Amino acid sequence: MNRLRQCTSPHLTPRDLERWHRTCGANVFFDQAIAKVIYPKNVLALPILDPDPLSTGS
Repeated sequence: MNRLRQCTSPHLTPRDLERWHRTCGANVFFDQAIAKVIYPKNVLALPILDPDPLSTGS
């Protein structure tokens, strides 16, 4: 399973969490000291499809 295990953000909790939970799963925490994402170890073995995170795929 390649789903995020945890996502934290120093930002205040938004009013609507649906998009965050849909994207990151249930383990999303706001108002934290640091921003971080924790993935399962097997995600590191997946290929990088596009090295440019802002690419539109064209």
